[in-house]
Amino acid sequence: MPVAEFLTLAAPVAVSIIATIKNGMEAIKAWYDIGDRQAVQRKLEQEHIEETGSQPEVMQEAQLLVTLVPEDILRNFQERTEKCWTRYKNVLGSPGYLPEEVDEATKAVIACVCRELNRLFEVNKNIPDGVLKNYWDNYSCFGKRTF
Repeated sequence: MPVAEFLTLAAPVAVSIIATIKNGMEAIKAWYDIGDRQAVQRKLEQEHIEETGSQPEVMQEAQLLVTLVPEDILRNFQERTEKCWTRYKNVLGSPGYLPEEVDEATKAVIACVCRELNRLFEVNKNIPDGVLKNYWDNYSCFGKRTF
């Protein structure tokens, strides 16, 4: 398969990963700063993620990620991180959860994404600069190897 075709096929997966994690960081910040479930949920809505995915810096980071990680690994990464965020959205969307339980779900989603970034680190021996590196640093992901 020509490189250009490979980049075209894998790029949307990488864009989705990066945009979702970027919005997820914003959602976590919104929860910790103001404790507003609705504001957090808006950050995680598909339309907002797609909007973020069209930002030039996200697309540039996605292109780099595609050159570093094989497509099948990227797709697995995407599937697993999507499960992390889906579980978090389920807690946020249910009024039956107390704020302390949302705090625990927030910690769980951070740990879940950190596990995936550690897998990326194991494959690549580095985390590329940008959104993924910011998450890695902000949430002290290095060494959270619980997989």
